[in-house]
Amino acid sequence: MFSGRPNPSFEITDPKEIVHLRNGLKDLKEVVIITGEEIREFGRLGYRGILITNSAGINGIPSRVQFLNGKVRVFSEEGNKDKFLKDVAAGMEKYYLGLAKKRGLIPKDLMDKGIVPDPDTM
Repeated sequence: MFSGRPNPSFEITDPKEIVHLRNGLKDLKEVVIITGEEIREFGRLGYRGILITNSAGINGIPSRVQFLNGKVRVFSEEGNKDKFLKDVAAGMEKYYLGLAKKRGLIPKDLMDKGIVPDPDTM
């Protein structure tokens, strides 16, 4: 999320949050066409959205998924077969960004400057 700083992280352990993630991913639609520029957005410097890593191997949740500006990248184990989905109104990104904000992980000045989106105004 931050260029030159460690990315903030937290564990999702609340069963309601896990169900929200699983159900939210089921509701997303696959994007048929995505440009090289859109793919590069996921790896750019600065804010890169929300990256969720399923290190616990929870059933129904991919090993890695990234939410950014209404797009979702589901990383494949093979590396070159990632799936891209559409997150209408960036709802999933907004939800997890809101959790990070609530936990005090995003400095207010970064949201005030527009470097990181404020989930309350997305």
